Amino acid sequence: MPDLDFVLTPPNVFLTVGIIFISGAAVFAYTGKVWVRFSGWVYREKQPRVFWGEVAAYFLGGAFLSDTSCLRFGNFRNEPSQKK
Repeated sequence: MPDLDFVLTPPNVFLTVGIIFISGAAVFAYTGKVWVRFSGWVYREKQPRVFWGEVAAYFLGGAFLSDTSCLRFGNFRNEPSQKK
């Protein structure tokens, strides 16, 4: 089990939050209801355009945060280590 400090360090916290957002988008799409700030629950049957827009926002937010953690902090780059 990793330490909590490892999960909350800057490159890993963005990846963790991104995974939570993508998982939330999947759960919202499965259940057919999504939580919208200041409006409460929006249901797929009653307001499909708003529902899918919010699911897309959760998914794209999670993808952006996950991508930011990988690109900004160089987790997946093939760069040689710097020698001193």
